[in-house]
Amino acid sequence: MPSLKPCLPRFSESDAVKIVRDLYGLDCSARLLNSYSDQNFHMKDAAGAEFIFKVANSAETPLTLDLQNQAMTFLNERKLSLKFPAVKSTKSDKQITAIKDQNGNRFLLRMLTFLPGKMMMNCRPYTAGLLTHLGRGLGEMDLALQQFAHAGANRDLSWDLRNALQ
Repeated sequence: MPSLKPCLPRFSESDAVKIVRDLYGLDCSARLLNSYSDQNFHMKDAAGAEFIFKVANSAETPLTLDLQNQAMTFLNERKLSLKFPAVKSTKSDKQITAIKDQNGNRFLLRMLTFLPGKMMMNCRPYTAGLLTHLGRGLGEMDLALQQFAHAGANRDLSWDLRNALQ
């Protein structure tokens, strides 16, 4: 059960290296990435394989993370024009696992494959071809997700425009 008082994860890059080695059996370097309420690390092993190691905010639920994992898996199986990260399991074959920090706060962890590319904000100017490709890809994704169902999808989201007045 998540902590009643949500807290942000505060793991160091060296913590991420150790956790990834222990749980995933990978010897990687780590670089902390910007994030809103979680912690994300860009991990890279000696062979050049790249991953995103994600430490969720303590308020995050396993159901919500499973929703995200299952949606990515579902979309990857559809072979759409857009690419999506794949979920990497731990050595004990778990897609989501938990760890406690030095203060006893519990955080959920997961690892995704890294997709190289450019952030949209760095693709200026926005050409007609770029916007067409993006729109077509998002349309494919939207159509595919109409066939996707998960118990974790039935929740209120503060980012949902229907909740704008809140």
